[in-house]
Amino acid sequence: MNRSFKFWMLGQGISQFGDWLYIVAIYWVIIGLDLKSWHGNLQGLVGAGVALAAGLLKLRLPRNWSPRAVMVGLMAYCALKSAFVAYLSHQQCLSFEILLVITVLSTLLGTLSAPSSTFFHLSLTGEKQHKATSWSDMLFWFSRFLVGVTVALALFGGVWTLFAIDAVSYAPLIVILLLVKLQYRDEKSEKDGATHSIWDGLKFARGDEKTKLLLLLNQTVICFIAVVFSLAAEVVRKDLGGGITAYGTMLAITGLVGLLGSFFTIWVVHQSPIFRSRVFVLASLATPLAAIGIGLSNSLLGFWVMYGIYCFVVCPRGTLTEAELRLAPREHQGGLTKLREILSRGVMPLVWFLVTFLGDLVGLSAKQIVSCSATVGFVLTVLILLKLATKPGLLSSLFAPRTDPSGS
Repeated sequence: MNRSFKFWMLGQGISQFGDWLYIVAIYWVIIGLDLKSWHGNLQGLVGAGVALAAGLLKLRLPRNWSPRAVMVGLMAYCALKSAFVAYLSHQQCLSFEILLVITVLSTLLGTLSAPSSTFFHLSLTGEKQHKATSWSDMLFWFSRFLVGVTVALALFGGVWTLFAIDAVSYAPLIVILLLVKLQYRDEKSEKDGATHSIWDGLKFARGDEKTKLLLLLNQTVICFIAVVFSLAAEVVRKDLGGGITAYGTMLAITGLVGLLGSFFTIWVVHQSPIFRSRVFVLASLATPLAAIGIGLSNSLLGFWVMYGIYCFVVCPRGTLTEAELRLAPREHQGGLTKLREILSRGVMPLVWFLVTFLGDLVGLSAKQIVSCSATVGFVLTVLILLKLATKPGLLSSLFAPRTDPSGS
């Protein structure tokens, strides 16, 4: 890894720690306002609508804007946003409507700056996407561990301080964004990325079996499984009777386990394509089963254990697919990135909202919603893998190097 990439990852790690504090606080605030889980997922759904509208209307920033300046501006906005929410929370005047407006604005800015973010990532990592994705994954889990320890030990004067810490955490990243050296010119990369559309990505995905399968599993089926994330706070607080300390303990435990899963994934990445394919299949099956176990847990200890298992097996499953998708031919990366972004921002919030809304409508508890949704995810995963098995050689070649320009 080059020096610039190391500094970039350091800044990412610090800001990610703050991001996790923000997420923990938001979920706790929503439950504290005596709202349902689907209210939180409604924010994601509204954000998805904004992102989709921006994509269909082809809204984008001027091409002559430097990606570096765009990223610095975005991080500055995020810091101010968190500081504003911290103030409202401290004054006890934070409402769901205000959070909804912030979600719309943040999503719009994030969508407009997405090409600059992609450029920055590629310019710092080059073609070493497997390694870069693995290190990003490790930072994700380590940040979650630190957040868990902070929350579990109650090292704050109130929920508002979590937002305040998040605001401060962006400062190092802004400085690093201003100082890191990039591998090629901003202008050329910005123009290249602007020529790609979501339709390019869709056309490529339809004609490439690898990409089609990985998109289906990683951008759609996973939605039914990962709903546990949006319901974790409610499961702890309402179903198992735990407080924010119990929630923080869960984050700390799963952060450590996820870190171990990341080390395991780094080892797997360097193995043969056949071995990686086998790990991928096993992890794809184990992830929904672990989520079902979370929903069946009747104690905090059981919940912590099953959530830890879930976080371990989701690491190789997610990292292998993300790294493979990022290794698509360069001429298709722009369109494929936009397609993945639309699917992630659109399908997951929609599934989460529908699952939690319908579950609440029929009177299911948060744990029961998790189990039912994960069961659907398991069945869909099995069906996809069985269909895949009918095509000789495709499963074992999933993670083999692409041999021609089309990526097929």
